[in-house]
Amino acid sequence: MKKTDDKNKLRVFLCHASDDKPKVRELYKRLTSDGIDVWLDEEKLLPGQEWAKEIPEAVRKSDIIIVCLSEKSISKDGYVQKEITHALDIADEKPEGTIYIIPLRLEECNVPGRLRRWQWADMFIDGTYERLLRSINKRVDEIGEKIQENKNQNTESVQSILFRVMPQNNHWILVSQLKQQILRVDPYFNEKNYGFHSFKDFLISQVEIIETRGKGGNFEARLKTKKEEKPHQTTKQIYSVELDFLPPKEIVEVYLEILKKQKIRMTPNEHRPRIIIKYYEIAQKSKTTVNQLRDDVVFYYKNNFPSIEEVYVEEASYQLFHTFCFDFEDPNPNETIIPRIWDRPLSISPEIQSSTDFLNKCDVGVLWRIGKGLGEADKINLEAAALLLYGRITGKPMLDHINELISNVYTQSII
Repeated sequence: MKKTDDKNKLRVFLCHASDDKPKVRELYKRLTSDGIDVWLDEEKLLPGQEWAKEIPEAVRKSDIIIVCLSEKSISKDGYVQKEITHALDIADEKPEGTIYIIPLRLEECNVPGRLRRWQWADMFIDGTYERLLRSINKRVDEIGEKIQENKNQNTESVQSILFRVMPQNNHWILVSQLKQQILRVDPYFNEKNYGFHSFKDFLISQVEIIETRGKGGNFEARLKTKKEEKPHQTTKQIYSVELDFLPPKEIVEVYLEILKKQKIRMTPNEHRPRIIIKYYEIAQKSKTTVNQLRDDVVFYYKNNFPSIEEVYVEEASYQLFHTFCFDFEDPNPNETIIPRIWDRPLSISPEIQSSTDFLNKCDVGVLWRIGKGLGEADKINLEAAALLLYGRITGKPMLDHINELISNVYTQSII
């Protein structure tokens, strides 16, 4: 194991079911003997600490999450499933290719669908521990590079975020909305880290790329029209080729790649519209957060429609979040630990008046992001979009509906 300073020591969280404690303890001993800072509940939790708060915080602070899998852990409801969900949320914030989640089978068992995108390891096969250490060493190298990047961080990275979240059509956006969009991209953004007392002062300082107007609750900002500086425009060039000669199913694969680059998980299926409507119905009943809402919808489908894959339900929460279907309460500035945006109370965006509005806003948002990757929404193939959004093509009315949604990409405010 590579040596690191104690300050920068690699932190590994062992996600496991209590039934697997004996095997997990052995893994804990081997990892700690190799100089790794391992978080195991029975070793790290102190008497009197609130485990429901400490465990999610430990997950958030860890550099690697090893998800220990067995027949018991994958079939058992409980806190281990919440730990996995927390880890999946954080994984979406990591740069693509980062080694963060490592599924580790302790015995022969199925790997849950939501973990299958990562290569898993089998602890019951000789040489697996050494392979595990190689992955950990690779993560050590990544962290070393990240520390150096953080030292060199300047306003250029902030400007990249602004380019990413602000309307690209010369439209004004309320500063309160803009702050929420930045926090979606970087949950730890705080203007005080850049020496500004308020977010308004921070924006005014970005005179090279931002112009502002208004005051009070009507204070707005927009990008200055200097298109050649927008760093994301290279994405459009990648998909500038004509796709219409491909069959719709192959075009869908291109669209999924575009969405993946924008942190949207999606598996085409015909259940998606009903799942999203169920999110709306449950969100309307009581005050909730994205994490709690997702858990409630997953619970509903597990109990009422167990044949529908859980991954479909979970992915819908990412689609709704990244298409701005929710508004979030501002955090209390006096809190010691500011909660991540997925753990803040949410409300349905005010322009949404029905479950149909909710579904349409999500669909338009998905199409907007695809159009962003293609260069313009008019390039979207109607049949491919139908397969992507609804899992099937039922005829001309559906294609007409898709066409109407695409036209709304230009007329409806996405943010």
